[in-house]
Amino acid sequence: MVVKRDMRLPLIIIRPEPGASKTANDAHIMGLAAVKIPSFAITPMDWTMPDGVDSLLLGSANAVRHAGADLPHLKSLPVYAVGKATAKAAQAVGLDVRFAGVTDLEEAVDALAADGWSKPLRLCGAQHTVLQERVEMTVTTIINYAAMPRSLSAEQIEIFKQPAVILVHSARAMQQLETNFCDQDDLTESIAAKHSIIAISQRIAENATLPWRHITVSQSPNDSDMLKLAEKFCDTGHK
Repeated sequence: MVVKRDMRLPLIIIRPEPGASKTANDAHIMGLAAVKIPSFAITPMDWTMPDGVDSLLLGSANAVRHAGADLPHLKSLPVYAVGKATAKAAQAVGLDVRFAGVTDLEEAVDALAADGWSKPLRLCGAQHTVLQERVEMTVTTIINYAAMPRSLSAEQIEIFKQPAVILVHSARAMQQLETNFCDQDDLTESIAAKHSIIAISQRIAENATLPWRHITVSQSPNDSDMLKLAEKFCDTGHK
């Protein structure tokens, strides 16, 4: 079945900037009607480089973007990252990326341990996944950015009332989507039933509680695979 572009469902991108603009641009190139409605605004937080760390653990490109004045001190540390975007952001500022995982932070920690490092510094957001404790490892966790929730405008509420496909890049974004974005004028149930969710990971999909029309997980945690799924789900003929 050939689906005309003007028959496609809109694609709603709720990730924060600057990622939202990049994803939207890639979606537009593919002919998708992408709409940016960031669920959060990223705010940097002050932090100080600790002593005694031997490696760097990164789960988000935001941790790199908001490294601040201590960025030069990170260049001596081998970097273990999750996702191509995080690894690319680290390489762009001259960091030594040794590993770029495709699943989650635990995978990166496994790689870090296998290479003989035992005192990683983890830079992350105020809301972050708690790592499993390991006897042979001491993880120093420092928060260097926070995601501040955004509210919807009247125009954005109207967009959410119509059927669409939504890209969800984080567990926090899924929570914000369900508790704030969809909780408008008692429209929660009806909104969820109209929308298909494309989650970047299985863990995020499992956090969903509303009766969404579809919830599908990207094959790999990157925009490219998410947008390939979006192209299918945005076609009105997709079942």
